[in-house]
Amino acid sequence: MIRLEDLAHVLGTIRNAVAFDIRPEVQSSHVKGEVGAIVMMLDRITTALRTGQDIAAVRLEDWEQIRAGFKDLAIAPLADPAVRQAGFMGSAERLRAGIDEIQDALRPNGAVDALAQKLKAHDPRTEAWYARAVSALADLGEASEPIVNTGVSQANGGSSPASEAERLQTGLSAYLQRRFPALPADIVDSFRISPGGHVKQTAIFSLRPNDVLPRNLVLRRDLPNSITGTSVTDEYPIIERAFGIGLPVPKPILVEPDPSVLDGRFMIMTEVVDAVPAGTYFPEERRHAPRNMGPDFGKEVAAVLARLHTATRSASAGPVADRVELVRKSYEEWRRLPQQPFSLGAELAFAWLFSHPLPPNRPHCMTHGDVGVHNMMVRDGHLAALLDWELSHPGDPAEDLAQCRMMLLPDVMPWEDFVREYVAAGGDKEACEATSVAHYCVWTYIKHGVMNATLRHIYLSGARDDIIAASVATHYYYRLLVQYQARALQIAIDAARPE
Repeated sequence: MIRLEDLAHVLGTIRNAVAFDIRPEVQSSHVKGEVGAIVMMLDRITTALRTGQDIAAVRLEDWEQIRAGFKDLAIAPLADPAVRQAGFMGSAERLRAGIDEIQDALRPNGAVDALAQKLKAHDPRTEAWYARAVSALADLGEASEPIVNTGVSQANGGSSPASEAERLQTGLSAYLQRRFPALPADIVDSFRISPGGHVKQTAIFSLRPNDVLPRNLVLRRDLPNSITGTSVTDEYPIIERAFGIGLPVPKPILVEPDPSVLDGRFMIMTEVVDAVPAGTYFPEERRHAPRNMGPDFGKEVAAVLARLHTATRSASAGPVADRVELVRKSYEEWRRLPQQPFSLGAELAFAWLFSHPLPPNRPHCMTHGDVGVHNMMVRDGHLAALLDWELSHPGDPAEDLAQCRMMLLPDVMPWEDFVREYVAAGGDKEACEATSVAHYCVWTYIKHGVMNATLRHIYLSGARDDIIAASVATHYYYRLLVQYQARALQIAIDAARPE
C-alpha cells in the first residue's frame, strides 16, 4: 500500500507520463483536450500535496484570529470547533475546517444580511475584520498557485469522437438540403467538433461548392444540463444586432428552434477564417501557452466595447432596483445549491453587494456579459472576432469593463490605459466610475461561481461524468474562482475608501 506522503511524487510521475508520453501520441484533438484537463487537475492535486501543509501551517494563526474576530462581531454563532486532524496534511485540514466554520455560520438565512447591515453602517470593527478576511483569502489563493511544468503543450481546436461527428454531419447535411432544396446532395464536406463544450457545443464545418450558402461555417448547439439557462434562440438575435452595427462578429446565417432536428436547438454562422483563439480565460493559464495577442490588442478591445455600448445606449438610466433584485435572486439560487466547501468568498461577496448597491442613474446599454480572452479570436495578433454572446443582456457597461479589468488586462495593459482608450473611442466616462466597476468585478465571480457550483452539483449527482465537467467543477471553482473573488473584493474595498 502506498504511503500518503509519497502520493504527490507518484501523481507527479503519472502527470508527466500523461503530458509528455501519452498526449503527443493522441490523434483526436477532442481527446487531447481531455488529456489537458487531466494534466491541469493533476497539477493542482500534486501542488496541494507538496505545498499545502506548509502553506496552511504559516497561515493558521492568522485565520484563528480571523475566526475569533468574527465571533466577537456577534453576527452569527460559530459552531464548537470539531476535533482538528493531526499528522500528514493536518495543518491543511485544520485551516480548511476553521475557514468552513465561518462559512457555515454565514450560511443560515439572515446571517449574510446581518453582515451586510454592519458593512452598510460602516461599523469600524466589521469593516476591519472584513478587509482582513478578504486579504487572507487572496493571500491563500496566491500561495496555492499550482506548480506547472511549462513543457506541456496546450490543447488546440479539433474533433470529437468520430461517431458523434459523423452523426451530426449526416443530420446537418439532410437538414440543410431540406431547408435549401437548391443545395447539392451530401452538401457537408467536412465536420469537426471543437473540444470543450461546457454549455454549448461548437462545430466547424465546410460545404461543397454551391451558390446558396457560404462554404466555411460554424454550428453552435444547445447541450443538456445547461448551467446558464440560455439557448441559441436567445443568442441569435443578439448576434444579428451586433453584426448590424458593424462589430467584429460572425455573420449569422440561420437559427433552428426545433430541438428534435439535431438533439438540441442550433444556429449557424460564418467561420472566422484564418484566425486563432486569443487565449485562455484566466491570465494564469496564459503564462504557459503561446501568446497570440499583439501589442494593440487591448486598445482594439476597448474600441469594440466603446462601439457596442455607444451604439446601443439607452436614453434612460438603468433600473437600479432591478439590479438589487437580481443580486438577491442570485443569492437565493446559491443558497438552494448544496453547500460548497471552501466558499467563504461567496458569502463575503454577497454581503458586499447587499451593502454597497450601485449608485443611481447608471448608463444603460447592451452588454456582452462574458468579455474574456477565451471568447475572442485574433488574426495576426489583432482582434478578429468577439464570440459567445449567450450571456448578453441590457445593462450597465461597467459590467463588461469589470470583466476586462479582471480577466483580460492583467497581462495585456494597465487598467488606467484601457479606460483612456475606451473613452477616446467614444465610450462613456461614467461607465468607468470606480465603485461601479468594482461592484461588477465582485458580481462577475458571483455569477460564474453560481454557474460552476451548479455544474459541480450536476457532476457529483452523476448527471454528467466527463473529465471536462470534473475539471470545471473542481479546478476552476475551488482555486481560480475563489482566488479571483478575493481579488475583486480587494478592488471593491479600495474603491470604497474615501480619497
